[in-house]
Amino acid sequence: MKQRLNKQKGLPFTQVQNELLNDKLISLKAKGIYAFMFSKPENWNFTIGSMSKQLKEGRDGIASAI
Repeated sequence: MKQRLNKQKGLPFTQVQNELLNDKLISLKAKGIYAFMFSKPENWNFTIGSMSKQLKEGRDGIASAI
């Protein structure tokens, strides 16, 4: 899948390609993690700990999704 990076600063939403969302080889958990991570700025601290502070799933749920 060819990834096009088109993040516009300051907009209150994230766009995800339909190709990714419709891919049967990618789990629903992985799609959700991707959308969450893609919504963050490039310099955001992408660790299980930092994500668990903002997501319901907690450390174990995020680790299993990754």
